[in-house]
Amino acid sequence: MDRLEKYKCSIITGGLSKASLNFMKTDNIVYVVTRDGRRIEEENYPTHAQAKDRADILRALLSEWDPSSARSVSVVKTDKPRRIR
Repeated sequence: MDRLEKYKCSIITGGLSKASLNFMKTDNIVYVVTRDGRRIEEENYPTHAQAKDRADILRALLSEWDPSSARSVSVVKTDKPRRIR
């Protein structure tokens, strides 16, 4: 790898090595409530039951206004919650 490639890698990773990036990777599984594939809030739930409770509340609220949109609410299991927009 020449100097330019090393410089580009350094900029992309913020100067962190691959070992540092792997160390920072978390294996924490969380649950996110989504509607039409997008987050409804920033909250990450540690258990499926908590996320399901929140999704049920949202479905009940949506059912009052538009019953067909209540089906678009789902719970997503992920270890990268920030990737869900």
